[in-house]
Amino acid sequence: MRFLRILMLFLICATGLAVAFHDPAKKMVPTCYSDGYACPGGCDAHVVFNREDNGTRNAFDPNSERDNPRPCRGGRPCRICFSEDESSCMTVTYRGPGPSEGIFDFTPAFYKENCTKDNLPEPLMQVCRDAAHRVEMLKKRVNCFETPDDPKCLDLMTISAKRKAADQIYFDECRTLGEAKFNSKYADRPALQRTWGCNYEMNGSGGGEVGSDRRLLLPAACGPNSFVGREGLDCCANDVFAAALLQRECAEYFPRK
Repeated sequence: MRFLRILMLFLICATGLAVAFHDPAKKMVPTCYSDGYACPGGCDAHVVFNREDNGTRNAFDPNSERDNPRPCRGGRPCRICFSEDESSCMTVTYRGPGPSEGIFDFTPAFYKENCTKDNLPEPLMQVCRDAAHRVEMLKKRVNCFETPDDPKCLDLMTISAKRKAADQIYFDECRTLGEAKFNSKYADRPALQRTWGCNYEMNGSGGGEVGSDRRLLLPAACGPNSFVGREGLDCCANDVFAAALLQRECAEYFPRK
Protein backbone atom coordinates (compact mmCIF):
# COMPACT_ATOMS: atom_id res chain seq x y z
CA MET A 1 0.00 0.00 0.00
CA ARG A 2 2.81 2.36 0.87
CA PHE A 3 4.38 1.70 -2.53
CA LEU A 4 1.08 2.52 -4.27
CA ARG A 5 0.74 5.76 -2.32
CA ILE A 6 4.29 6.74 -3.26
CA LEU A 7 3.61 5.87 -6.90
CA MET A 8 0.39 7.92 -6.94
CA LEU A 9 2.17 10.86 -5.32
CA PHE A 10 4.91 10.63 -7.94
CA LEU A 11 2.38 10.62 -10.80
CA ILE A 12 0.54 13.59 -9.35
CA CYS A 13 3.76 15.54 -8.97
CA ALA A 14 4.89 14.60 -12.48
CA THR A 15 1.58 15.78 -13.92
CA GLY A 16 1.86 19.02 -12.01
CA LEU A 17 5.37 19.61 -13.26
CA ALA A 18 4.31 18.89 -16.85
CA VAL A 19 1.64 21.59 -16.57
CA ALA A 20 3.90 24.02 -14.72
CA PHE A 21 6.74 23.72 -17.23
CA HIS A 22 4.71 23.90 -20.42
CA ASP A 23 6.25 25.41 -23.54
CA PRO A 24 5.55 29.16 -23.59
CA ALA A 25 3.39 30.61 -26.31
CA LYS A 26 5.06 31.88 -29.48
CA LYS A 27 4.89 35.42 -30.78
CA MET A 28 2.38 34.91 -33.57
CA VAL A 29 2.14 37.17 -36.63
CA PRO A 30 -1.21 38.17 -38.19
CA THR A 31 -1.50 38.13 -41.98
CA CYS A 32 -4.29 38.21 -44.56
CA TYR A 33 -5.24 35.86 -47.38
CA SER A 34 -8.00 35.63 -49.98
CA ASP A 35 -7.59 32.79 -52.47
CA GLY A 36 -10.95 32.68 -54.20
CA TYR A 37 -12.68 29.32 -54.51
CA ALA A 38 -9.90 27.71 -52.46
CA CYS A 39 -10.81 29.84 -49.45
CA PRO A 40 -12.93 27.72 -47.03
CA GLY A 41 -16.27 28.86 -45.66
CA GLY A 42 -16.83 31.15 -48.63
CA CYS A 43 -13.93 33.22 -47.30
CA ASP A 44 -16.03 34.27 -44.31
CA ALA A 45 -14.56 35.84 -41.16
CA HIS A 46 -12.10 33.18 -40.00
CA VAL A 47 -8.52 32.18 -39.35
CA VAL A 48 -6.30 29.38 -40.64
CA PHE A 49 -2.91 28.38 -39.25
CA ASN A 50 -0.30 25.64 -39.33
CA ARG A 51 -1.14 22.25 -37.83
CA GLU A 52 1.89 22.50 -35.54
CA ASP A 53 0.37 25.53 -33.82
CA ASN A 54 -2.97 23.79 -33.22
CA GLY A 55 -3.52 22.41 -29.74
CA THR A 56 -0.89 24.68 -28.18
CA ARG A 57 -0.95 27.71 -25.89
CA ASN A 58 -1.35 29.77 -29.06
CA ALA A 59 -4.44 28.01 -30.38
CA PHE A 60 -6.78 25.67 -28.55
CA ASP A 61 -10.37 24.54 -28.20
CA PRO A 62 -12.17 27.07 -25.93
CA ASN A 63 -13.68 24.12 -24.05
CA SER A 64 -10.19 23.09 -22.93
CA GLU A 65 -7.71 24.86 -20.67
CA ARG A 66 -4.73 26.78 -21.98
CA ASP A 67 -2.46 24.73 -19.71
CA ASN A 68 -3.93 21.55 -21.15
CA PRO A 69 -4.98 22.56 -24.66
CA ARG A 70 -6.96 20.51 -27.13
CA PRO A 71 -6.77 21.17 -30.89
CA CYS A 72 -9.31 23.40 -32.55
CA ARG A 73 -11.66 21.81 -35.06
CA GLY A 74 -12.57 23.17 -38.47
CA GLY A 75 -15.67 25.33 -38.57
CA ARG A 76 -15.75 25.68 -34.78
CA PRO A 77 -14.74 28.43 -32.33
CA CYS A 78 -11.05 28.51 -31.48
CA ARG A 79 -9.18 30.44 -28.80
CA ILE A 80 -6.08 32.04 -30.32
CA CYS A 81 -3.32 33.91 -28.48
CA PHE A 82 -0.62 36.04 -30.09
CA SER A 83 1.69 35.63 -27.12
CA GLU A 84 1.84 34.35 -23.55
CA ASP A 85 -0.09 37.46 -22.45
CA GLU A 86 -3.76 36.69 -21.83
CA SER A 87 -4.73 40.07 -23.28
CA SER A 88 -3.44 38.81 -26.63
CA CYS A 89 -6.15 36.15 -26.82
CA MET A 90 -9.52 36.12 -28.56
CA THR A 91 -12.03 33.55 -29.79
CA VAL A 92 -12.46 33.24 -33.56
CA THR A 93 -13.78 30.79 -36.14
CA TYR A 94 -11.17 28.26 -37.26
CA ARG A 95 -11.34 26.90 -40.80
CA GLY A 96 -8.38 24.55 -40.98
CA PRO A 97 -4.64 24.32 -41.66
CA GLY A 98 -2.85 27.07 -43.46
CA PRO A 99 0.54 28.84 -43.64
CA SER A 100 3.91 28.27 -42.03
CA GLU A 101 4.26 28.00 -38.26
CA GLY A 102 3.97 31.20 -36.26
CA ILE A 103 1.32 32.83 -38.47
CA PHE A 104 -2.40 33.47 -37.96
CA ASP A 105 -3.81 33.98 -41.47
CA PHE A 106 -7.14 35.87 -41.49
CA THR A 107 -9.55 36.75 -44.31
CA PRO A 108 -10.48 40.29 -45.37
CA ALA A 109 -13.95 39.51 -43.99
CA PHE A 110 -12.41 38.88 -40.57
CA TYR A 111 -10.71 42.27 -40.56
CA LYS A 112 -13.86 44.01 -41.79
CA GLU A 113 -15.79 42.44 -38.93
CA ASN A 114 -13.22 43.17 -36.25
CA CYS A 115 -11.24 46.31 -37.12
CA THR A 116 -13.99 48.54 -35.71
CA LYS A 117 -13.65 46.92 -32.28
CA ASP A 118 -11.50 48.57 -29.63
CA ASN A 119 -10.57 45.47 -27.64
CA LEU A 120 -8.55 43.59 -30.24
CA PRO A 121 -5.13 42.13 -29.44
CA GLU A 122 -2.45 44.68 -30.27
CA PRO A 123 -0.99 42.76 -33.25
CA LEU A 124 -4.40 42.88 -34.93
CA MET A 125 -4.92 46.52 -34.00
CA GLN A 126 -1.66 47.34 -35.74
CA VAL A 127 -2.78 45.58 -38.93
CA CYS A 128 -6.06 47.51 -38.80
CA ARG A 129 -4.27 50.83 -38.34
CA ASP A 130 -1.89 50.11 -41.19
CA ALA A 131 -4.78 49.04 -43.46
CA ALA A 132 -6.76 52.20 -42.69
CA HIS A 133 -3.76 54.31 -43.64
CA ARG A 134 -3.19 52.32 -46.82
CA VAL A 135 -6.88 52.61 -47.82
CA GLU A 136 -6.51 56.38 -47.93
CA MET A 137 -3.44 56.00 -50.13
CA LEU A 138 -5.20 53.63 -52.54
CA LYS A 139 -8.19 55.94 -52.85
CA LYS A 140 -5.87 58.50 -54.41
CA ARG A 141 -4.71 56.04 -57.07
CA VAL A 142 -6.25 54.70 -60.25
CA ASN A 143 -8.68 51.83 -59.60
CA CYS A 144 -8.26 49.45 -62.55
CA PHE A 145 -11.40 47.53 -61.66
CA GLU A 146 -13.45 50.70 -62.05
CA THR A 147 -11.52 52.13 -65.01
CA PRO A 148 -10.12 49.11 -66.94
CA ASP A 149 -9.65 51.22 -70.07
CA ASP A 150 -7.39 53.72 -68.33
CA PRO A 151 -3.98 53.77 -70.07
CA LYS A 152 -2.36 52.66 -66.80
CA CYS A 153 -4.74 49.70 -66.59
CA LEU A 154 -5.56 48.56 -70.10
CA ASP A 155 -2.68 46.14 -70.69
CA LEU A 156 -2.86 44.68 -67.18
CA MET A 157 -6.61 44.11 -67.27
CA THR A 158 -6.52 42.69 -70.79
CA ILE A 159 -3.75 40.22 -69.93
CA SER A 160 -5.42 39.26 -66.62
CA ALA A 161 -8.73 38.58 -68.36
CA LYS A 162 -7.07 36.49 -71.10
CA ARG A 163 -5.14 34.40 -68.58
CA LYS A 164 -8.25 33.75 -66.60
CA ALA A 165 -10.30 32.79 -69.66
CA ALA A 166 -7.57 30.39 -70.84
CA ASP A 167 -7.32 28.76 -67.42
CA GLN A 168 -11.10 28.52 -67.02
CA ILE A 169 -11.19 25.66 -69.55
CA TYR A 170 -8.85 23.51 -67.45
CA PHE A 171 -10.42 24.58 -64.16
CA ASP A 172 -13.87 23.47 -65.33
CA GLU A 173 -12.48 20.22 -66.73
CA CYS A 174 -10.67 19.46 -63.48
CA ARG A 175 -13.82 20.12 -61.46
CA THR A 176 -15.77 17.80 -63.79
CA LEU A 177 -13.26 14.93 -63.89
CA GLY A 178 -11.87 15.32 -60.38
CA GLU A 179 -8.24 16.06 -59.64
CA ALA A 180 -6.99 12.46 -59.88
CA LYS A 181 -8.44 11.80 -63.35
CA PHE A 182 -7.55 15.28 -64.58
CA ASN A 183 -3.92 14.97 -63.49
CA SER A 184 -3.71 11.49 -64.96
CA LYS A 185 -5.01 12.79 -68.28
CA TYR A 186 -2.31 15.44 -68.32
CA ALA A 187 0.47 13.29 -66.89
CA ASP A 188 2.74 14.33 -69.77
CA ARG A 189 1.95 18.02 -69.20
CA PRO A 190 2.82 18.63 -65.54
CA ALA A 191 2.34 22.38 -65.88
CA LEU A 192 -1.39 21.77 -66.29
CA GLN A 193 -1.80 19.52 -63.28
CA ARG A 194 -3.76 20.94 -60.37
CA THR A 195 -4.30 20.44 -56.64
CA TRP A 196 -6.23 21.82 -53.63
CA GLY A 197 -9.65 21.66 -55.22
CA CYS A 198 -8.26 22.33 -58.71
CA ASN A 199 -7.37 25.85 -57.57
CA TYR A 200 -3.56 25.59 -57.30
CA GLU A 201 -0.89 24.23 -59.57
CA MET A 202 0.27 20.75 -58.64
CA ASN A 203 3.92 21.39 -59.41
CA GLY A 204 5.26 24.56 -57.88
CA SER A 205 6.61 27.17 -60.25
CA GLY A 206 6.57 30.23 -58.00
CA GLY A 207 9.72 32.00 -56.90
CA GLY A 208 10.24 34.50 -54.12
CA GLU A 209 11.48 34.29 -50.58
CA VAL A 210 9.63 31.09 -49.74
CA GLY A 211 11.36 29.09 -52.45
CA SER A 212 11.21 28.33 -56.13
CA ASP A 213 8.81 25.42 -55.70
CA ARG A 214 5.97 27.50 -54.27
CA ARG A 215 2.60 26.42 -55.62
CA LEU A 216 0.72 29.30 -57.21
CA LEU A 217 -2.98 30.07 -57.25
CA LEU A 218 -4.34 29.58 -60.75
CA PRO A 219 -6.25 32.39 -62.54
CA ALA A 220 -9.67 30.70 -62.70
CA ALA A 221 -9.62 30.10 -58.94
CA CYS A 222 -10.61 33.74 -58.46
CA GLY A 223 -14.31 34.56 -58.71
CA PRO A 224 -16.10 37.00 -61.03
CA ASN A 225 -14.38 40.36 -61.55
CA SER A 226 -11.37 39.12 -59.58
CA PHE A 227 -7.84 38.31 -60.70
CA VAL A 228 -4.76 36.67 -59.20
CA GLY A 229 -2.33 39.17 -57.73
CA ARG A 230 1.32 39.71 -58.63
CA GLU A 231 2.62 37.14 -56.11
CA GLY A 232 0.23 34.46 -57.35
CA LEU A 233 -1.13 33.76 -53.86
CA ASP A 234 -4.32 35.81 -53.52
CA CYS A 235 -7.22 37.20 -55.51
CA CYS A 236 -7.63 40.92 -56.10
CA ALA A 237 -10.95 42.65 -56.75
CA ASN A 238 -12.65 46.03 -56.52
CA ASP A 239 -12.32 46.05 -52.74
CA VAL A 240 -9.98 48.78 -51.53
CA PHE A 241 -9.90 47.52 -47.95
CA ALA A 242 -8.96 43.99 -49.01
CA ALA A 243 -6.32 45.40 -51.36
CA ALA A 244 -4.92 47.45 -48.48
CA LEU A 245 -4.65 44.29 -46.38
CA LEU A 246 -3.07 42.24 -49.18
CA GLN A 247 -0.68 45.12 -49.95
CA ARG A 248 1.92 44.25 -52.60
CA GLU A 249 -0.20 41.40 -53.95
CA CYS A 250 -2.84 43.77 -55.33
CA ALA A 251 -0.90 47.02 -55.67
CA GLU A 252 -0.55 46.77 -59.46
CA TYR A 253 -4.33 46.99 -59.82
CA PHE A 254 -4.17 50.40 -58.13
CA PRO A 255 -1.38 52.25 -59.98
CA ARG A 256 -0.31 55.77 -59.13
CA LYS A 257 -1.93 58.53 -61.16
